[in-house]
Amino acid sequence: MSWGLGWKRPSEIFHLTLNYGTDKTVDDRSPRSSTSSSPLSPSSSSQDLGFKIDLDWTAGDDEDQVALRLQSQLMVALPLPQDTVVLELKPSEEEDGNVGVDMKVVKRKEPLRAVTMSKAGGSSQQSDGIGVLTRLLRSNLATPAASVVGDGVVGYADHWKNITLLSLCGCGLSVLPVELTQLQLLEKLYLDNNKLSLLPSELGELKNLKVLRVDYNMLISVPVELRQCVGLVELSLEHNKLVRPLLDFRAMAELRVLRLFGNPLEFLPEILPLQELRHLSLANIRIVADENLRSVNVQIEMENSSYFGAARHKMSAFFSLIFRFSSCHHPLLASALAKIMQDQGNCVVVGKDENAVRQLISMISSDNRHVVEQACSALSSLASDVSVAMQLMKSDIMQPIEKVLKSFDQEEIISVLQVVVILAFASDTVAQKMLTKDVLKSLKLLCAHKNPEVQRLALLAVGNLAFCLENRSTLVTSESLRELLMRLTIASEPRVNKAAARVLAILGENENLRRAIRGRQVAKQGLRILSMDGGGMKGMATVQILKEIEKGTGKQIHEMFDLICGTSTGGMLAVALGIKLMSLEECEETYKKLGKLVFAEPVLKDNEAASWIEKLDQLYKSSSQSFRVVVHGSKHNADQFERLLKELCDDEDGDLLIESAVKSIPKVFVVSTLVS
Repeated sequence: MSWGLGWKRPSEIFHLTLNYGTDKTVDDRSPRSSTSSSPLSPSSSSQDLGFKIDLDWTAGDDEDQVALRLQSQLMVALPLPQDTVVLELKPSEEEDGNVGVDMKVVKRKEPLRAVTMSKAGGSSQQSDGIGVLTRLLRSNLATPAASVVGDGVVGYADHWKNITLLSLCGCGLSVLPVELTQLQLLEKLYLDNNKLSLLPSELGELKNLKVLRVDYNMLISVPVELRQCVGLVELSLEHNKLVRPLLDFRAMAELRVLRLFGNPLEFLPEILPLQELRHLSLANIRIVADENLRSVNVQIEMENSSYFGAARHKMSAFFSLIFRFSSCHHPLLASALAKIMQDQGNCVVVGKDENAVRQLISMISSDNRHVVEQACSALSSLASDVSVAMQLMKSDIMQPIEKVLKSFDQEEIISVLQVVVILAFASDTVAQKMLTKDVLKSLKLLCAHKNPEVQRLALLAVGNLAFCLENRSTLVTSESLRELLMRLTIASEPRVNKAAARVLAILGENENLRRAIRGRQVAKQGLRILSMDGGGMKGMATVQILKEIEKGTGKQIHEMFDLICGTSTGGMLAVALGIKLMSLEECEETYKKLGKLVFAEPVLKDNEAASWIEKLDQLYKSSSQSFRVVVHGSKHNADQFERLLKELCDDEDGDLLIESAVKSIPKVFVVSTLVS
């Protein structure tokens, strides 16, 4: 007994969709690949959208015979030209305001606009179907209907010439036929998911081409002639094998989308001419921005690919491309960098790359204001790290900064001053290197600028520079600076007089500051000092004692003392009473909340060293260094305590204790036992 083999290799079915009148029925990103119902009758969902014809054939059949059969089916399926009314408006020759109307009936047919070919069925690569398509494109459709059409009708011999969209995705193409480049009206060409290693040089002859997508292929190069497609709006070459693509974008002024994601690029083609670029994918990064580059979305994708090894930082490939030359000067990349630098981990990577730091600094000198603003935003993020701040100084960041400070562009001055403010606060060493005679002269002039925001930032910069003892010794000897500050403390703009008072406080001009903010004088009997210790919930007893003092005097605590200080939770109480001007009832509620949240939960052994009271260190700073303000070593819930303190100590004027000096309140300081 013998058994016949019932297994048969599944046939590959090719599907061809012809859209007439419009190409809007084709999904631009994912062209359809499913077969439709009847290949012989046109289907239409709306008269305005034209109609479509679906044709199918099986791989392996003789291509000439298949082409003839499909041509016959197409000729049968095409509808006859339809009568169409054409109106023509003409102004009257007598200039009497009348308009003439000409109306005539012509026969017209919908032109073929979109062709989509796809393959379904087995995975065999015996055919790519392109031979049948090229035979169809070479054919002339001659029908009796075509010979009797009247005026205004294009013959069927031009049936294929009006194609504006051609999609050949997932067909297994290894070569793109040159015949396809003869479709002179072609605007969109989709070649995704094929096996193309090269594109024909004749591609440059498609002068109307606007969209070219060749994702997921095997391209090793791009024809130089592509630069002749000056109308390109979108060029997508993702997931190929491009290493050094010769892409000349100098004539492509309209290009808005450039996708190079997933290619092992060694360098980035020059993209500075692409001023309309709003979508860029590169290495493992996708960047999308709005029209005005105000909203930028940066998406990072990690892949198990040899291009992006696990040992490298997630941004390494991207940074190596954009910082190699001057590509980072492009407005889109500048915006993306400002967004990327908001991540501290990314700042660390860039800060270690001397070339990257120099490129960012060079962006300050750009002729494009947007690039300058975004570069300053990125540099501000970098400058907060002391080691990177030192690197910025070694790379001579002050040279372009001084040039901008002397310019007349207010927006650029504001951007650069933001960098100066943060850089001056990084460390005493950096601040000392920054303060030169020219810088001080520029800052003085900007303190008297007509723009209040420029004044505020210039004053903040002077104040931060004065945190350095050597700088402070220099600044206090400047009579012109003192007079300027005194004049600005009575300015009509609140943010300006507050910033000026802050500088006086940092310089130690206490009496001038008191007069400027109209603070109360110290009584003749001397300073009135309130000192409070810590001890966790023991602070409840302190609150009760203070309540009795208020009850006996009829005054609030902050009205009775010139100086309030505290240790540990006593420091928290000092901030609440002296700076936040909270009532003792509010302080009592805070302590109760503190007890419920912080003391209620047991702390794991491995977290015992992380005391809840250590968290106060991060909330208030004095000078340019953090002051530890509570006892270390208690074993309580650090996270809850930190959250509670942030709620309590949040202040719109900043997180420095010196900021409170401009308010008409008692002086406050907080300490820990490590420095007491």
